[in-house]
Amino acid sequence: MTKRIKVFHLIKSLGRGGAEMLLPETLKLHCKEDFDFSYGFFLPWKDQMVSVLREQEVQVVCFNASNNLKLLLSAMRISKYIY
Repeated sequence: MTKRIKVFHLIKSLGRGGAEMLLPETLKLHCKEDFDFSYGFFLPWKDQMVSVLREQEVQVVCFNASNNLKLLLSAMRISKYIY
């Protein structure tokens, strides 16, 4: 058995925008035996796609950054989460 490749998608929000809608749609097309997908986002009030992703049995984490400065300052938290 080969080790699954980890793929982490990081996006500003998981509202119902263009890129956000593509995440669960493309997830359906990937081989989940070869890849381990997880998702991160920053804006907690834009979370409409979280349940859609979790229904596909992937991890989703919110880093809770309400503005661009807090978003940039989240780098260490993201690094710790990934590793």
